[in-house]
Amino acid sequence: MTVLVKGTTNGASTNADGSYTLNVAADAATLVFSSIGYVTVERPIGNGSVVNVTLNNDTKQLGEVVITGGLGLQRQAKEIGYATAKIEAQELNQARVTNVTNGLAGKVSGLQIQTLSNGINPQVRVTLRGTRSLTGENQALIVLDGVLVPNDVLTALNPDDIADVTILKGANAAAIYGSQASNGALIITTKKGSTTPTVTFSHTSQFEEISFLPKLQEEFGLGSNEYFDPNDPATFFDNYIPYENQQYGPRFNGQMVPVGEPIGSASGDSQMLPYQAFPDERRKFFNRGYQMQNNVSFAGGDEKSKIFLSFQNVRNNGIVPKDVFDRNTFRLNASREFGKLKVGFNTSYSQKRIDATSNLDRDNSVYWNIINTSVQIPIRRYKNWQSDFYSTPDNYYNEYYQNPYFILDNNRVRSREDYLIGNVDLGYKLTDWASIQYRLGGTIANQASNTYQNQFTYSVYSVSRGARRDIPGFVLEQTSANTRLNSDLFINLNKSFGDITISGILGNNVQHGVSRWTNTRSSALAVPDVFNLENRVGAIQGSAATYRYRQFSFFADATLGFRDIYFLHGSVRNDQTSLLSKKNRSIVYPSVDASVVFTDAIPGLKDNSFLNYGKIRAGIARVGQFNVGSGRVGVAETYGAYALEPFFGLGSGFPFGPITSFTASNQLISPDLKPEFTTSYEVGTELAFLNRRANFAATYYFQNSTNQTVSAGVSRTTGFSSYLLNAGKVQNKGVELDLNITPIQLDNSLTWKVGANYNYNNNEVKAITTDITELALSTGGNAQVYAIVGQPYPVLRGSYYVKDDQGRTVVTPTAVAGHGTQYFPTKASDLKVFGNTLPKHKYGFNTSLAFKGITLAAQAEYRTGYYVYHSIGENLDFTGGSQRSAEYGRLPFVFPNSSVRNPDGTFSANTSNLTPGGAEFFANAAYNTTVAENYVTKGDFFKIREVSLSYSVPASLLESTRVIKGVSLNLYARNLYTWVPKENQWTDPEFSFGNSNSNAVGINTINQTPPTRFYGASLSATF
Repeated sequence: MTVLVKGTTNGASTNADGSYTLNVAADAATLVFSSIGYVTVERPIGNGSVVNVTLNNDTKQLGEVVITGGLGLQRQAKEIGYATAKIEAQELNQARVTNVTNGLAGKVSGLQIQTLSNGINPQVRVTLRGTRSLTGENQALIVLDGVLVPNDVLTALNPDDIADVTILKGANAAAIYGSQASNGALIITTKKGSTTPTVTFSHTSQFEEISFLPKLQEEFGLGSNEYFDPNDPATFFDNYIPYENQQYGPRFNGQMVPVGEPIGSASGDSQMLPYQAFPDERRKFFNRGYQMQNNVSFAGGDEKSKIFLSFQNVRNNGIVPKDVFDRNTFRLNASREFGKLKVGFNTSYSQKRIDATSNLDRDNSVYWNIINTSVQIPIRRYKNWQSDFYSTPDNYYNEYYQNPYFILDNNRVRSREDYLIGNVDLGYKLTDWASIQYRLGGTIANQASNTYQNQFTYSVYSVSRGARRDIPGFVLEQTSANTRLNSDLFINLNKSFGDITISGILGNNVQHGVSRWTNTRSSALAVPDVFNLENRVGAIQGSAATYRYRQFSFFADATLGFRDIYFLHGSVRNDQTSLLSKKNRSIVYPSVDASVVFTDAIPGLKDNSFLNYGKIRAGIARVGQFNVGSGRVGVAETYGAYALEPFFGLGSGFPFGPITSFTASNQLISPDLKPEFTTSYEVGTELAFLNRRANFAATYYFQNSTNQTVSAGVSRTTGFSSYLLNAGKVQNKGVELDLNITPIQLDNSLTWKVGANYNYNNNEVKAITTDITELALSTGGNAQVYAIVGQPYPVLRGSYYVKDDQGRTVVTPTAVAGHGTQYFPTKASDLKVFGNTLPKHKYGFNTSLAFKGITLAAQAEYRTGYYVYHSIGENLDFTGGSQRSAEYGRLPFVFPNSSVRNPDGTFSANTSNLTPGGAEFFANAAYNTTVAENYVTKGDFFKIREVSLSYSVPASLLESTRVIKGVSLNLYARNLYTWVPKENQWTDPEFSFGNSNSNAVGINTINQTPPTRFYGASLSATF
């Protein structure tokens, strides 16, 4: 809020906790406290040095609330005919997030934040109102201080620099951005200076620990034999295999047993350990992570000048041993008024440094090697792999996979990313009703990484045992750069004619992007421990590319108001892009919406004590995106540049190895390729009741996304294998509800607030091409993500068991030599659609209780109505580490809900025919591990995402210091609790493999780091 000395311009703004400092003249008598949406309060200064007030909501000002919309321009809420939401800095950062998007999760209907991979620098996917493009971008547009920036910037921002985030929920709200508007937008505004100089320092320390590991068995040890009784002591050493990665051995009995192959040629020369479970070893392999944030900022200025400076350092020692992330962020925001001219300047520089295990493939990932470590192995004993005799690669017990500590040191990536983001904003007031504004902004990103695998040569004896192979090692050097410039020039018009108000924008936008990348690799190292391209065997392998694109746009936006009650708004934008052919590169995107404040329009509702504010709104927009194929290497974006041109790649082996040759692309591209279009319809209402103590908003949206860019297969006799064309169609519809209630608001400052939001989204693939009814979005594995006509988008499809007409799994008698007839479930010959991989229903809950500087706040989220494939499940079943594989004590069992086929073709319930319960079934690919149905579960989860307890020291207690203006302490936890359905034994369903640009969400893999929770404390002081 704003605090002014009455009758003067001397004032100050309160900070996030409501405290302020103001120097007043001796004759000053009264302070005026004001804030948009609240009743202005005047209080006498008196003889005290502290003046505290509580502002009550002013329902008559609700429509005056300012919303930051497209182009970073501000509009009154009552004018807006589309759905938006606003998250203030305090709510965004109440649990001290380091990634801006994590502070938004669950707080806004329609917004989904999805963590793709955990770790020291997690990737996050941000979508609004589901997905609509089959192969193109579905993430929300990011606008920082009015300038379009890459989504990567979200991980480079300092959350403490952010003043607020406005969410433009869909195409209607973001329509002014035309070809980049179909997925909605996040409008991020950073902090500015103030008339009262303040310095703020904050320190945050937080701990991180694993919140979810698969359910693992603790009964059986090393072995891989089939068809034996694990409880029979007479067969113990016949079935115990001391060097196995599989855990299908006998039941634990506590006796001393050899572990690993004999170290020398003499039998019995082995490590001896007790045959028992060490159930906590896998969890304790991972660290308790520690993260530290230090932030200092300065805000100052006067009536005409404002300046904001900040610096933040984030240091993250992750849960994976030796993984370290470091980020330094600097910001300078400044503005100055020179009469009618206002000059603004915003810039930030961020540097990220990462040292982490590489997880490039399955066999060399940390998680995979932990999974292949038996529960009978006290893994932490093998930490010193270079010096401890039984921990070295030659002598490590596991004959098939590596010591995880060896992986930590010998498979790493060291990278740096630097971001320079800024803009210059010039505004000139031509008249009282017209102004002109020019904004030039840009993002410069640079990245470099060194990824390596160390060389290791096994001893002759170790290799002679047959399973181990020397590791040649490699070095991969990658550099990438991306420069994006954005120019906006527009005229603002605001004029009143009696009851009629007119505001308009007429402008031009220019976007220019250039990116490049290089990859250089050695195929093997000459000597170990030197990770340089010069230290290699054979020739250097490499590739490189440069991309450039440009877009020119002209736009107009106008709002017509009548009596400050009725509003009609429209916009039109023409985009011309270098990505398409000349005849198709000029596209027009129109939109129109309207809103009515019916509580002002209907006389009987004015000053109503129950319904204080009511608005209805509706709109239609046609927007799109240029989806001609894009990708990413490091920070470099291809943009889809040159995608319509034929290109030739380097061939191999023609006619003899070293002779250069080139080969044409296997894809034909339609020269008439057009943008994808999304036509969006939206209606909604916003209501306030009981003196603004209850606020409700509802929106229904319906979208058709046509001209989808898809790749169709063609006969290889043409010389090509696919054809890129416009053909697909996706329909998207849903409901968004937001409710916020203040049950208690007393003059003694006791305030209790509760809120909830709900989003239902249902989409369907209406068409792909005339010949294609399905499109694979991922490859490999037993379940994959598809777009299929008539199904939601995307869906999970994979292998399954044959079912009878009652849904029971059909078991088939199979003769097994020496073991008679066994009954195995029958794997179907085709694939099954399990369901959509994005939640249809999302619920968010929040509450806060505040009293005299103490605030207790919590936020939770529930997602349901979708499915996830846990590929880690098949890995754990193969190794015998899963709880599922030991569910029946490794003894024969009646397969649940199964049936057998009768001679007449009918089916009867199976009550006595047994399926074997050891490695012969659970580790068997034909019957179990390749059947995706075993590892598909509902993706439902409920999370307590944030809990925080903060205390702001009263200003009266700090008076004597004369320096300290405010002190606050915050205790918090994130991801404190996670509930999942009982059948999900594997991992947190929020996580998904791939990268943030992939539409193939819904699969978990062993290349991911386990999910975690955080808890910590933050101390902030203002001077």
